[in-house]
Amino acid sequence: MAKVTLRHYGKIINSKRIYYNELLHKESIYALEGQEFEEVIKLKHKSVSTDAHGYYRGGILGECMEYEIFRGWEREEIHTGHFAPMFLSWQKTVKYMAGEETMYRDITVIDSTASLNSKEMFEFCEKCIQWCAEHGIIINSPEQYLLGKFKTETKAV
Repeated sequence: MAKVTLRHYGKIINSKRIYYNELLHKESIYALEGQEFEEVIKLKHKSVSTDAHGYYRGGILGECMEYEIFRGWEREEIHTGHFAPMFLSWQKTVKYMAGEETMYRDITVIDSTASLNSKEMFEFCEKCIQWCAEHGIIINSPEQYLLGKFKTETKAV
């Protein structure tokens, strides 16, 4: 039997669940008639905008490339070789078998910016900007980067 995962989104208002698509929710409940289920409620986090990724890649990393400390580095090298290990890494203990013996070892995991939510991406960028400031690298605010490929521009009608 295929594993079924249904996702319904909404808000809690006055201690009640209000679904964005109430009809779809009712259809899902009807389809599961007589079956057991598990309900998990978690906070929904906003995805990171393309502008935020653009600000990091074009603004922060782009500025870093202009300074002597990163002279000769490519954008991706600054990310994977410097900022990601510094601010997106964490330790994880893994268990493995060595013959009959159970062994443990710590490994370093580096999260991808694609796995971050908008709050985590903001915090990551802030840490990068702080590090840059401490090392004499000036990072402008996102509004000061009006590059078409790094910033979405809206046109007045």
